[in-house]
Amino acid sequence: MNPVDAARQLLQNYWDGSIPVNPIAIAGRMGVYVYPLAANDGHSGLYKVEAGVPRLFVNQCENAMRRRFTVAHELGHHVLGHLRKALDERGNGELPRDSNTTYSFANSVPEEVAANKFAAELLMPASSVAYYVDATSLNLRELARAFNVSEAAMSNRLKNLGYF
Repeated sequence: MNPVDAARQLLQNYWDGSIPVNPIAIAGRMGVYVYPLAANDGHSGLYKVEAGVPRLFVNQCENAMRRRFTVAHELGHHVLGHLRKALDERGNGELPRDSNTTYSFANSVPEEVAANKFAAELLMPASSVAYYVDATSLNLRELARAFNVSEAAMSNRLKNLGYF
C-alpha cells in the first residue's frame, strides 16, 4: 500500500476526526508506545521493536510541532513495514535513528520519503485541508496553527495538493 493510502486507512480506523490530529493518541490506539529519547544527540526519532512490541522514541528537546511530525513519521515506518525484514528471531529490531535531515523533502531514501508522505497525510489529511481551504478564509499561518504544524509543512502540503 502506498504511504498516502496507508495514512488514510489509519485515520479511518483510529482517528477521532478532530483537528489537529493527535498522532500519539492514534499510536496508542494501535498499541504502539511513544517514549522520549534519552539524550539530545541530534536525532529526532527512532522506531524500534522489542520482543515484538513497537516503540517510537522522540527527541523531547525539539519543539512540539517537530515532535508531532516525528511521531507521525516514525509511525509511518511502523505502518509501512519498514522494519519487518530486519526483525530477529526474538522479534527485536531497530531502524537507524532519524536525524534532522531525514525529514527534508530533499531526502531521497525511499523509506524516508514514504514516511514523510505518510506523516503529511496523517497530520494534514487531504480532505480536511480541502475543507479548511474551501470553507474558510484562513491564511497560511492560520491553517498551520489549525493543524498544529509549521508554516513550512503547511506550505509544502498545500503545494503538493495543488493549491499553489
